[in-house]
Amino acid sequence: MIFEVKKPGKKIKDTLAELGSDYEIKRVDLWNNIYRDLGNGYELFVGEVDNTDKDFNVSVSVYQNKPNVKSVETISNIKSTEELRTILNELVIKYY
Repeated sequence: MIFEVKKPGKKIKDTLAELGSDYEIKRVDLWNNIYRDLGNGYELFVGEVDNTDKDFNVSVSVYQNKPNVKSVETISNIKSTEELRTILNELVIKYY
């Protein structure tokens, strides 16, 4: 079976624009995610943004990538870009 890799859609592009230049779109396991590398061994991934649902419902995962990759924290059911921005700012403070 061949999987089609889709280009980032309007919802993820609009969300990225609201978050600012510290974030980028990164494809992981064929899915487009919003990504930020904190530069200290921690990374933030915003998933479930690039879907066709009309409702905004995303999750944020924090990964430690040194010495091994492991999931550290996940926050789900984020319902707005304002809530997402607040959570991301809190996570940057916590893990930076």
